[in-house]
Amino acid sequence: LLFCLKINQMLEYNDLSDDVNMSIYPQNSDQIRIHHLNEYNWKRNSNNDSSLFFENNLFEITYNGSSPKLTSPYEQVIIKFRISNTTQHHKDMPHLLFKPGWIIQFDILFNNLTSNFNQSRFGLQLMMMSNLTLDPTEEFRKEMTNILLGESVSKMNNNAEQYSRNSTHPSAFLQIKPACFIDNHLRTVQNSRNVYIGKHQDLLENNKIGNDNLSQFHLLHYSFPSVFYADRLNSNSNNDTNLKPIGIRLLNVSFGTSTDGFYAKSKFIVWTASFGLGNPPTDNLSSLLIGLIIFSMLIIVSSVVLGILLVIVLRRSTTIINNDRQPILSHFVNDPIA
Repeated sequence: LLFCLKINQMLEYNDLSDDVNMSIYPQNSDQIRIHHLNEYNWKRNSNNDSSLFFENNLFEITYNGSSPKLTSPYEQVIIKFRISNTTQHHKDMPHLLFKPGWIIQFDILFNNLTSNFNQSRFGLQLMMMSNLTLDPTEEFRKEMTNILLGESVSKMNNNAEQYSRNSTHPSAFLQIKPACFIDNHLRTVQNSRNVYIGKHQDLLENNKIGNDNLSQFHLLHYSFPSVFYADRLNSNSNNDTNLKPIGIRLLNVSFGTSTDGFYAKSKFIVWTASFGLGNPPTDNLSSLLIGLIIFSMLIIVSSVVLGILLVIVLRRSTTIINNDRQPILSHFVNDPIA
């Protein structure tokens, strides 16, 4: 297993400064509440098997998560996974591009969750794992693939030159557009909210977290990636064995926009991202967008040209004769031809 992306935990924090940044809080802060996803019971929707369908060359599967900590039956945490065997865009915003191959697109929905703080916001902590060993100060690459479309990519390898020279294996990527939505069926610009990506943090903490008195490393051993990485999950495996530890970095994802009323106002968040191997699919600018850009430039250029011509005409519309301003055609007044 070269690379792995794990949805490590769901985080709720008290956004006292209303700047949508949960990275400022340590995990043992009383202003942050951790929801471990392994505490949830996950099952596919059973209503007419609507959780599983294949349509328009798109395969999608839906899981509902329930937890004893959810105080209402109307509270939902839903995760959808989808793959495509053709190159296409998903019909819903943010219209991420599919390509056949090792690319999985997923949705995460927080519906009607109970807020535990006065200014609660929800976010995710993603765990990016690489088969390669990273130096303590080394990070995965983060780059903008399309500035106009706002696509952000975290590429999961270490130094690109060194990696490409010593290995023929492809890199992996996490691709997002920095927008989430407060309505799943009406994903519009008006219903969009910002998505903030925190820095790639250092290795997992060994200190105890939560009420279960387990460290993040211990919790990782109960997850699916442990089947592939085994003892390499230990941060000190390089000292105890000949195995080098895998590269692990944490990525904080916060949802919301300042002054939007926090999560309690909408009671809903849905976020879409893609994870895959190789290079991320790049979206060419649509003909409509290119046409709008050209049209806007023509309007600007035309306005400037017309403004310059108008100034020239106004300046030449009068002449100074004997220090008197007279119309430029005044000398034609007595001309019979005029």
